[in-house]
Amino acid sequence: MFSKRFFSTARSNLSRSKVSQLSNGIFIASKETSSPTSTIGLYSRSGSRAENAYNSGVSSLLGRVLANSPQAKEGLLNGVEVTNTNSKEVTGLLASFESGNEDAAISTLTSIIGGLNTILKNESLVKEQAAISSKISELFENDPKKMVIEHMTATAFQGTSLALPTFGKSETVETLEALDVESFASKQLVNSNIAIIGSGANINHDKLTKLASELSLSTASKPLVEETSFLGSDVRLRDDTLPKAYVSITAKSVGLNSPKFFTSLVASKIFGNFEGSASPFSVYESSKLSQFLNENHLVDSYEHFNLGYSDIGLWGAYLETSNIPNVDETVHFTLKNWNQLSTGTITETDLLISY
Repeated sequence: MFSKRFFSTARSNLSRSKVSQLSNGIFIASKETSSPTSTIGLYSRSGSRAENAYNSGVSSLLGRVLANSPQAKEGLLNGVEVTNTNSKEVTGLLASFESGNEDAAISTLTSIIGGLNTILKNESLVKEQAAISSKISELFENDPKKMVIEHMTATAFQGTSLALPTFGKSETVETLEALDVESFASKQLVNSNIAIIGSGANINHDKLTKLASELSLSTASKPLVEETSFLGSDVRLRDDTLPKAYVSITAKSVGLNSPKFFTSLVASKIFGNFEGSASPFSVYESSKLSQFLNENHLVDSYEHFNLGYSDIGLWGAYLETSNIPNVDETVHFTLKNWNQLSTGTITETDLLISY
């Protein structure tokens, strides 16, 4: 049995997040954890939503170019691994290191940002990373689950930048040049569009604040985010060479800036996930929907999601089924279960067993 002392000790090891914002607009947040490794991330609010049809994939390419620059490779010699991340609304540069090596990580990030102009003018580096980015995009396009979600988002937000592919199309990415990356960075890597986030053991918030104050970034205004709108549509792509049907059903939801975001997150948990008949836990799945679909062999697996963007969201489910003749029945019973949300028949029991 766990003692009160155990929980008291565990609680004392948790620290609160520290948050601040400099007059230059850079946002800083840090949180100490017990992890043996730490990470300092420099994030810009850009991602594929900041692109257009002509430079699609440039945000991901920018991250790769910076993460594979000579400055980043020098950081690796000092125990700092630099990687990049990209999503619909965020491009990130991450410096990971073992506890006690924070100064080297900060020095590496400072060196990369300080040498930004030289790095982005390196035609051979940009071309090399564009080729790799194109292959990554191609692999992404060959993943049924990822592409169904991507198609779903593109369908929901047709005609807006939020509909652009997260990593660009492979044929577009490989045509991007240093000038494209440089132009994109000049607009997005500005103080008012940057956040520095630190997490791990012995993360020093004051050092992160000092890093933010010394970064040689533009003081230009933060770029405007294009408004988006939701468009309900039904898109079906048929490929008889695939062994399964991959389906996503979604509804317009709230964005991350809404207090109702967590309500929609709880709603997705109520209907839960179904790991598939191959999983020994499938018979113990708690939601009524998962039990029904399992008993009637209607799906191989499914999961509910709640995708939140800054101003809008998508709530729904992703399903995989080899029982293709009964796809319509699967969709029917899924939507029938969702009716509980609109009729107010969700019970306290449904809420409790979802967790």
